[in-house]
Amino acid sequence: MQALETLEPYYIKTYDEHIHIVLEKEHFTLRIDNEEYKFHSVIADEIIINRKTQQIENLEDTVAFKKDEKVKYFKIGKLIYIPKFLNELSYIAEPYYIYEHQECNEQIESESDQLLKKLEKDNVKRLIDKALDDRNEKEFYALLKLL
Repeated sequence: MQALETLEPYYIKTYDEHIHIVLEKEHFTLRIDNEEYKFHSVIADEIIINRKTQQIENLEDTVAFKKDEKVKYFKIGKLIYIPKFLNELSYIAEPYYIYEHQECNEQIESESDQLLKKLEKDNVKRLIDKALDDRNEKEFYALLKLL
């Protein structure tokens, strides 16, 4: 039987679409058959998570755990069945996730900013027309600079 002892990233790299959780032996240990095995970076040394879907991307990568001369290999996809592993991984990656509502809010803010700029520009044009009607040359030239 396997159980998670510790899972702390050595460091985290974020990119536009992915989170790379880099692992190190002192920070990732499993208890296998009542013996503590430490992560051993022979093959894979990171877990890659999609920032939008929150899914592990490299499920087929193999990680190794070593105790003395014994080495145990696991696919990352099999680690998700170990108690607490997904909870700890989610806790680590959560601050880096991109939620859809954030993107939607950014798009709405962008559209509203564009609308506000258009309204401000239209208002300046009306004020220029008013300055022309009033034959206020000084205000006319000051408003032209705002366009």
